Formats: sequence, C-alpha cells, structure tokens
Amino acid sequence: MRTTRTGSATDNVMLERERLALALVWCKASPERVGELVFPTAETMTIGRGTGLFFRQRPGVLDETGPLLSPSLSRSQLEIRVTGPDAITIGNVGRRILEHAGAETSTAVLAPGQTVTVRDEFTLLAVTRPVLMAGDPVAHGFGEADEHGIVGESRAAAVLREAIRFAADREQNALVWGPPGTGKQMAANAVLPDAKTVDTSLEIPTGSVIIDRLDHASEERQKALLRQVERSERVVAIATDPEALLPELRFRFPIQVRTPGLGERREDVPLILAHLWRRIEATDGHPKTSAALIDHLLGLSSGGVREIETALYQSIQLSEGRLNWKAPAVRIEPTSRVMLSAGYVDLERLLYVGEDDGVELTPLEAALLGYLAARPRKAISREELLTEVWGYAPTARTRTLDNTVVRLRRKIEVDPSEPAHVVTVRGVGYTFEPP
Repeated sequence: MRTTRTGSATDNVMLERERLALALVWCKASPERVGELVFPTAETMTIGRGTGLFFRQRPGVLDETGPLLSPSLSRSQLEIRVTGPDAITIGNVGRRILEHAGAETSTAVLAPGQTVTVRDEFTLLAVTRPVLMAGDPVAHGFGEADEHGIVGESRAAAVLREAIRFAADREQNALVWGPPGTGKQMAANAVLPDAKTVDTSLEIPTGSVIIDRLDHASEERQKALLRQVERSERVVAIATDPEALLPELRFRFPIQVRTPGLGERREDVPLILAHLWRRIEATDGHPKTSAALIDHLLGLSSGGVREIETALYQSIQLSEGRLNWKAPAVRIEPTSRVMLSAGYVDLERLLYVGEDDGVELTPLEAALLGYLAARPRKAISREELLTEVWGYAPTARTRTLDNTVVRLRRKIEVDPSEPAHVVTVRGVGYTFEPP
C-alpha cells in the first residue's frame, strides 16, 4: 500500500491533521524497522506476529511495510485503540509481558511521549502525526542522514528541512536558533554552504558569512555588529536565544530557522543513536540495542545530540555484544516514600502524589530523588551523582544531570524556579531539603 496526495484539497487537509500514532522506537528482531508508525483508531486493532500494519512516513508519502514477524510474538500480542483525544489504550493479550512506567501491566493508557514495551520484543512511543505529512519529497534512505547530515523522520525534522530549503533558496539574511546541541551549525551550513563561520569577537567579512553565538555578544558589540552585517553580502547567524538580541539587530534577519529540541522529536532519538553508532564503528549496519538503553535516551530528550553520544560511548564501553543501559537502583531507606511540602513521591510506583492527579516520574528522576533523599541536607557532588545514579565515569562531561533536575523540579516542586526540596549547592552539586 502506498498513500500519496489525492487530487482533493479537502482530502489533503483531513490527511494532514494531527492525530495519535505509535512509533516503533526499539525492535530487537528487526532494528531496521525503527521509526515506522502504527495509526490506531477508535476501533480495536491487533499487533502481533503477522498482524498489524506498520508504515514508513515521508513528506507526501505513506508506505505500508506490513506486520512484525518475530517468531516469539503471539499472533495476537496487543490490542490497541484510541480512547480519548490524548489517550491510546493498549491491552496485552499475548504470551509476552507488557511493561509500562517500569512495571509489568496487562493494560496501559498512553499519552503522547509515553512508551510501552513488549519484553524482549519491541517498544512503542505515543506521538502525534498527520496521516499524510506535508512537504517536498526527500531522497535519503529512511532513517539515514540527509545531504546536510540531519537525521530524523519526525514531523519536526520535516519542518526543519523545509525551513532550511526555504532559507537556502533566498538571498535575505537568516537566523538559525534553537536549544544547545540541536544541530544549529549544521543547519546554518545547509542554508549557506561553503561560507566561513566566525565568532562575534572577529571582524565580519563583506562577503557571505556565518556568525556563531550571536546572542553571546554584549550590547555594545551587537551595535558594532549591526553596522558590519549591513555591509556584508549575506549573513546567517546562529543563536540559542533570539530574545537576547537587540531588536534592531534581530530585525536584520527576516528569515528564521528553528532547530527543534529532542523533546519535540523523541521518535528520532533511536535513529540518531544508530547514525552515531555507524559513524563511530565505521559500519553500515544497525546497532544491537536494548529497550533499557532506548528508554534511558528518551529520558534525555530535553538535551541534545551530545547527551546521546555520551550515553552511547558509555554503552559501547560496557557492551558485551548488545548496547545496554543498566537502570539505576532507587536507594532510599527505610521507606520508598519521599515526603514533600505538597504531597509525596512513591519511588516504587514512580509516582508523585499531590493535590491534583498523580504525575509519573521516569526511573532516572526517581533514582536521583531517592539518592538525594536518603542523604538529607548533605551536599552531593555532581561527580558522585553521575557515578552512583547514572553509572558514568567520574570524569564524564554531560548536562544530563542538570536536565533531569529541571524535569524533576517541574514535577514535584510548588515553584520550580524557587525549589524547596531539590536545591542547588553552588560549586558542588545538589542537596535534598525535607519539608
């Protein structure tokens, strides 16, 4: 089956509306199928050995790839249906064990961004996608890097490619901006190939040029750069925060290209992992990964590609034929309940219970909180936390700890900007303050 654009504008609008889908983010038997999609409906559909339709989605095209064929799957393993605007209900009817939020279950209800794993078989991530993705056709292989080095099959990756193409086809200045580690330099090079990249401290050439970290320049330096930008033939600037630019400078860049954070395209994370692994190992194959590693990497998706690369090297170092990740053990005694000023966290259930409905924690968030809470009011160094909770080498340079703290505070603190429990100790690390 191959779905392409119809001749009816009304049909195309319907096909391009966002709807719930399930992305295959890990598959032990067929790693080459990672990135494929299932589109559940309100009617119950079955996924199992030889049942259930998966698709490869590219701009303008939806190619059917057929069911999974792992011999150890039951013919009817999962029953799936959409049960709400942001809810996919998945029931386990096969012999393989279903896991959700770190526990075995017979039924799971997924919101976008959540996963379920059929143990030793595959992992599905709930996402939102149109049935037919808008955009120009792409030439690179599914899941592989495009001509600019960008990896991803998500809607966000497609939007990024369209923005790059739009900027590259025009002569106006462009601003490439986004979170750290999201490929801003790569995008800038795609917009303005062969241009020299300069720092804001240097004189800007009169030809075509890429200016790195424009938002890091002082106000005085930005005023000087404004005059230099006006003299240049064409400028592509790179920034993390466009609001840090003087308005008169920002307005000199009428075209903007935003590089999305990994949290906006989690389904691309395993594809980026595979790309990095192939580059490191100098091979064209597919890495043998574990569900635990993919789950860990999906939890890093507020960071950038460097976070994935750090975890990948750690996995390669500890690998015994399959890239794995040892889930951290939650260390707290004598109870697994951490009391807070506005509720408590049940570490065994990975759940924060407050005045409203419960909020799920990731295993890493729970492990970090458990480690800190077991040592109240003691300043714990970053090195100790990375070693004991993450299993990193003490010398590892990574932002994963800080990103996890940010997410944890959003879930358990009354005011995340003024945390009362997970408190920063400047120059050391973090501490836990009981209520």
